[in-house]
Amino acid sequence: MKSPSINRMRTISVVWGLFLVLLLVGLTTIGMIYKNKSQSYKTLEADLKTAAIAYAEKKALYTGTDLKISSDELIKEEQIEPLKVNDGDCSGYVLIKKVREHYEHESYIKCDKYTTKGYDKN
Repeated sequence: MKSPSINRMRTISVVWGLFLVLLLVGLTTIGMIYKNKSQSYKTLEADLKTAAIAYAEKKALYTGTDLKISSDELIKEEQIEPLKVNDGDCSGYVLIKKVREHYEHESYIKCDKYTTKGYDKN
């Protein structure tokens, strides 16, 4: 016959095991939901960057100085469609900086429910 303390320990172990599994499943689900929500914004950032690179090459803007190309300028020049995510309007810009022998491109967007980290309001 098993002692009551062994049964109680087994019950506590099972409860903690289930708790840990549920916690892991919950956190994984939250992470996946966040990733899916932010994916459309990441795609918009990438599209903005691609349009700015094409625009800078087309206009021969790579002169060795840092550039800031706004989404408004790209829309005006018909390089990109107006920025929208989930029926919300966005604005943005791409910074192009010369680093040694190559250029680095970084895109930033601001939407109703999302802003790229490091976005400069000015």
